[in-house]
Amino acid sequence: MIAETVKAVRDAEAEADELIAKAKLEAADIQKESEQKCRQILEDAENAARKMYDEKMAGARADGKAELARADEETLRETEALKLAAADREKSVVDRVIGSLIG
Repeated sequence: MIAETVKAVRDAEAEADELIAKAKLEAADIQKESEQKCRQILEDAENAARKMYDEKMAGARADGKAELARADEETLRETEALKLAAADREKSVVDRVIGSLIG
């Protein structure tokens, strides 16, 4: 009877040791999987941030180009207005000079 009890205790200890070993392996696997998932989450977040940055920069560049084009158009209109005004003044000045030379 004592032999049976000792055997039962040894069997229980062996089973406990086996369960502990399995638990350690599972814990290591879970930790490895968690680390991989963490790395993937970080990578996904970095990619999303990079994509958002690229989209914002593209929008800002497009806005900047549109603003430059608008400013160019405005500058051309103002230049043309100044040329017309200068041409009108030139005729007036020429008429005055001719008038003063003749008169």
